[in-house]
Amino acid sequence: MDLLWRNDINPDKVVLGTAFYGRAFTATSPSCLTPGCTFESGAKRGPCSKEISILIGSEIEDIIKQKKLTPVLDKAAAVKIITFDNDQWVAYDDAETLQLKADFARSQCMGGVMVWAVSHDTTDGKFSLALQKAAGRKVISLGQTSGDGTTTVVTSHAQCKWTNCNESKSC
Repeated sequence: MDLLWRNDINPDKVVLGTAFYGRAFTATSPSCLTPGCTFESGAKRGPCSKEISILIGSEIEDIIKQKKLTPVLDKAAAVKIITFDNDQWVAYDDAETLQLKADFARSQCMGGVMVWAVSHDTTDGKFSLALQKAAGRKVISLGQTSGDGTTTVVTSHAQCKWTNCNESKSC
């Protein structure tokens, strides 16, 4: 951010990017599975993404559930990390890290936060709902079903960015 601010870029013209996918790696050594360790390559292909080094949100959720993993928060980087299959690790965003990033964007008076890519969300919109909450959206961004499961309410709105952080007079 220092580079932007040193060059007099107006913070309200900057949007902080978040992700509904994770970057994944195959570690060189199973004894070193943290950021900063060397890696041999991108992680194995996900069953849905079919990409080396990328796991989409639903794939990460499946790995956590199937392998009964507890993600670790890297607060400095504002990402969650899981390690699995002896030499695989992935860093990704979840509700907690999306909140950290939205709070950071507000603290810098940025224009907002955005996501790449909404198509990487889970089928129930878990990450979209988390970003909606973190961003303090005042509208429903996804269809919501009533408690009895019979009514769906959908509100259409421009969705080019998730927040208007600079609405605050404190910036």
